Amino acid sequence: MEIEKRPWHVAIALTFFMSIATAIGTFASSYLLLGAKMREETERAAVERRAKGAQLACEKLQASATLAAEINFSADRGYLNAVRLSDIELEKENIDRLKVPTAQIMAEQLEFEKRASELILFLTESEAEILNRTTLHHYVVTSLRTSKVPPEQRVPPREGGFDANTELAGIRDGATRLAAAYRIACTEQL
Repeated sequence: MEIEKRPWHVAIALTFFMSIATAIGTFASSYLLLGAKMREETERAAVERRAKGAQLACEKLQASATLAAEINFSADRGYLNAVRLSDIELEKENIDRLKVPTAQIMAEQLEFEKRASELILFLTESEAEILNRTTLHHYVVTSLRTSKVPPEQRVPPREGGFDANTELAGIRDGATRLAAAYRIACTEQL
């Protein structure tokens, strides 16, 4: 159809009708596809939430494994306070220089407990249990190291007392298990 030969009002009418038809087609297609688009956006948002949740879980699990390793290091390094001074062949001034103040040991223990309580909310039940037990073992080791009761007067383990070696083994086991959980959940799947 040649528009140049037609009157101008016919061209305007055709343009007007084509615009209306395009608008109706656009509206109808968007209305028909609206449900699919909403489902797609909902699924994409759910995938993003799961990815962010998995990333947060891995970050908190890594922080927990790091904390357990720090607790393990703290427990393994020992404190001169726990050793009978008569067993050490050091001069008096060297012994005093090496002693860690009890207040510092207790502050470190409280800091570990605070950090653990902040992380537990983000861990699975089994991971939280491991971190709790690791922190508890460290508390017992700290209590044994800072106790004013001489070791020979303490209740022996066979009678219900605590054994530092058993507690240290519990700390090592907890640190190892949290590190393994992090490796399995967060690094081996990548």
